[in-house]
Amino acid sequence: MLPSLDWIVGFAEGEGTFVHCVGNAQSWKKHPIFAISQKEAQPLYLIAEALKAYGIHGKVYDYEESSGASKYVVSNVQGCRRVAELFHPLMHSERKKKQLEDWLMQIVLWEREGQTPLPNGQQRPWSLRSPQDAVEE
Repeated sequence: MLPSLDWIVGFAEGEGTFVHCVGNAQSWKKHPIFAISQKEAQPLYLIAEALKAYGIHGKVYDYEESSGASKYVVSNVQGCRRVAELFHPLMHSERKKKQLEDWLMQIVLWEREGQTPLPNGQQRPWSLRSPQDAVEE
């Protein structure tokens, strides 16, 4: 049986994080990341399966054997927006709720600036150049 959305939100309040990635040398794109870390991978697989029903497609990275912890990660803009939309009304922790609101605000700002990936995986050019371009001038 799959866990309820209330249970997933509670789990995320305790073990989840809302962060931003600003890219690397190969890909200068900005995107949000929602992740849940857990020692055992099995609950994460259940969460991944349950959230698929809400249109959220994440991936479980099972590092249980090597590092002793596993992660469920949503790293696409649409999935992260859906996480925020579903989770916010169900959250009890004011600290996590504020973290979620700040995270969503950054997503909106990046989208307005054209700095998030396009839905089909194409990249828009940044309004800012990479640090390497600035050095070469």
